Amino acid sequence: FEAIVLGLLSGFFGLLGVLLLGIFQKLGTMVHDGINWIGTEKLGLMENVLGTIVTPALGGAIAGLIYKSTPLLFADGEDQMRVIVGFSAELGTGAIAAAGLLKLVCTGLCLGFGFVGGQFMPFLFAGTCLGAVAHLTVDDVPLLIAVPCCMAALPCAFMPLIFTFTVIASVSFSLGGVGTTPVFLACVVSHTVVAGFGIVQRIVLGASPSEAMERTDESAVRRRFDVLAAMSAWKGGD
Repeated sequence: FEAIVLGLLSGFFGLLGVLLLGIFQKLGTMVHDGINWIGTEKLGLMENVLGTIVTPALGGAIAGLIYKSTPLLFADGEDQMRVIVGFSAELGTGAIAAAGLLKLVCTGLCLGFGFVGGQFMPFLFAGTCLGAVAHLTVDDVPLLIAVPCCMAALPCAFMPLIFTFTVIASVSFSLGGVGTTPVFLACVVSHTVVAGFGIVQRIVLGASPSEAMERTDESAVRRRFDVLAAMSAWKGGD
């Protein structure tokens, strides 16, 4: 039962992370286009020059201020996750919850404003924070169940890597077979509730789950056609 509840919570916050990625992606595009307009129309610069330079700098400055106020957000989060697990009681629920939420915000901000990177480690970090908060909030939930379950299940909300994240959590905490079972169950619940019912597809493509799947299939076919056309043109050139 604990694993199911943790999986549902992880799915909800994983979905929140996906929403933040989409929001900041649109916001970054708007800022980039606005700055480009100023550069081309007002300053007479070449297109995309000013926006390409200023947009990442602006996003980096905002993220830097957030990092300065919350040192737990520095770097990829691997060392900080050890601190959160080892000193969760000393840090407190508020500090850990704020760190997890701000990690998702900064990830969306940086990626949306032009930085290069992935969602893997930030979502693992956010899951670790969620598990620590769950343990501190409900004493009956052991730390070695809450943290591994949430750490693996939160990114599983939209990443189809259930076995991968289960193994990562199992190896990281040396859980063994019995201890790994709740982690696997939480990952299945999280991924099924969010991605399995087409929620992520609907958000990303703005369509119903069935229409989203059709659009995804059409996009895949189109990409394969473009690759074949490019190969044919290249051979024809030879």
